[in-house]
Amino acid sequence: MKAGVFFYLSGEHPDLPEGEVRAILEAEGFGYEIRVGFPQVLRLVLDPSALGSVGERAGMTHVCCLEMFACDADMDAVRATFDRCPELEIEGTFEVRVRRIMGSSPHMRTM
Repeated sequence: MKAGVFFYLSGEHPDLPEGEVRAILEAEGFGYEIRVGFPQVLRLVLDPSALGSVGERAGMTHVCCLEMFACDADMDAVRATFDRCPELEIEGTFEVRVRRIMGSSPHMRTM
């Protein structure tokens, strides 16, 4: 089963971190589909079991995670998108944390 994932990449070089992730996936035999990303964020669709290989081998990736959903950087959009995700069976309250990367979304409060 494939799922959306994202990788928070090192900003040390514009191309090498993404190339490293893609090379690891190809060497391990994992197929993937590229989604639109952002500076220092690589978004893919792939088998989530690949995250372990990338996490162990990648030196220029800070974090690799399953993507619950993607939306505009606006609290109303977060709420609306979350409400349209019935597979996220969260009861009670939850917290959204924002990490500003390269000055993105300056209007949002961060961690």
